[in-house]
Amino acid sequence: MDEYNDYSEFDSTDLELEDGSVITDVNCKGKDYTIGSLINLWNNQELKIPEFQRKYVWKIEQASKFIESLMLGLPIPSLMFYEDSDSYLLIIDGQQRIKSILLFVGAINKENATRHEKSMCNFTLTGLAKDSPYYNKSYADFTDKEKRMFKNKSSLYINLISLKDPENLTSIYHIFERLNTGGTLLTAQEIRNCIFSGSFNDFIIKLNEYDNWKKFITNKSSESHQTDVELILRFFALYDMIIPYKRPMKDYLSLYMKIVRNMSKEEMIEKQKIFTNTVDSIYNNLGVKPFHIKNGLNSSVLDSVMIAFAHNLDNIPKDIVKKYEQLCSNSEYYKYCGKSSNDKESVKNRLQMAEDFLFGKVDSIELKLIKLYSLPASAGNGNILFDDNTPYVEISTTNRKADFALKISGDSMEPEIPNGSIVLIKRQDMINSGQIGIFLYDGEIRCKKFYKNKKNISLISINKQYSPLNISSNRRLDILGVVIDVQIPQNMLN
Repeated sequence: MDEYNDYSEFDSTDLELEDGSVITDVNCKGKDYTIGSLINLWNNQELKIPEFQRKYVWKIEQASKFIESLMLGLPIPSLMFYEDSDSYLLIIDGQQRIKSILLFVGAINKENATRHEKSMCNFTLTGLAKDSPYYNKSYADFTDKEKRMFKNKSSLYINLISLKDPENLTSIYHIFERLNTGGTLLTAQEIRNCIFSGSFNDFIIKLNEYDNWKKFITNKSSESHQTDVELILRFFALYDMIIPYKRPMKDYLSLYMKIVRNMSKEEMIEKQKIFTNTVDSIYNNLGVKPFHIKNGLNSSVLDSVMIAFAHNLDNIPKDIVKKYEQLCSNSEYYKYCGKSSNDKESVKNRLQMAEDFLFGKVDSIELKLIKLYSLPASAGNGNILFDDNTPYVEISTTNRKADFALKISGDSMEPEIPNGSIVLIKRQDMINSGQIGIFLYDGEIRCKKFYKNKKNISLISINKQYSPLNISSNRRLDILGVVIDVQIPQNMLN
């Protein structure tokens, strides 16, 4: 088995399952490049080999036969380059062939070469038939005519891929994923290392060498495929929440990496402190392999627990080990870390469960905390919008889908939702006709039943004493969420 494809330590239930993404706005053109022009591009640093590409592995006999084939004018399979937004050419498919050429003519800098590449610099053509005109020749042994033939007449056909919109991250990714035809499949992080090179990329690669972190990640294949670096990226993306999470996870991480690509030194110092303090706290409290659940390292357990620790570094409970064992054995939590771990609800719920239970915000793992805003939502004639400065109290609920709660003021939704009751709301910006939701209209929050047909939109009261509120086509209606439960305070039941 190819060592680069061995993911045996990582829980297979945690792998991406989404597919079917569409590539759009792609430019693809074919062009013959002479060997001399490729050498010049390399010498001018305009032709690059991405960091994710595997090392040069061809043996001298393979490289020799390839050089001979060029000189004899034999058909050579096409190569594939990607032209980035700065007009640099990145080798996607064909690195072994390009490097064989560069090694043969001595264009590889020995200081940056691997041991094998150093042994191949200026190599002599080996393994050819004795009657070959190039038998046992090095480039230095070529006649001036042969050198001109090699540089000017020998050529390679290159498929050159570019984007009409270089900022189209999804298309860039799927170009790399689908068009990489070599024997080694690229992971998303290996591709990011190429597309989003910059201070932040260098920073997380360096962080990946942190000793206690390396004790969490012990599988060699994770290192060769940059899986461990991606876990660091994932931690920062979910910790910062710069962009609203939505699947697929790989596109969410790519968008985050694009945003922080050229992070300042000051920001990186702060992030390094957060990361190392979090890793050290987990290592000191939970041990060497805390995220190896069942079949191996589970990245969903890792992201949720690391985020929870990062938010509570000064509040580590004495019974954290016991709580962690209870968390990992909970079937609901593990469901959110399983096959659908990258669904929006799964990400949100596992992060919430880890933080609330591990750090004592709820007594039972079955509960979650949500904000109950003290500003009532109107079930009558309306009320003003709540914002970040609106007072609230935290309440616990077993309803995992609830994002926040509001107290109802008014009787327009009676008898289904009595005046003074509390509604639990799932935050969303779309709602079906007939559902009860929370809406912002004319600067007021309203709890109403949504009704829509081809002609108009109305907010309907259940209490027939109230007339429907018809929404004018030139007025804005914001959907804040859908009501998923109604709780009647105990004092209203007595």
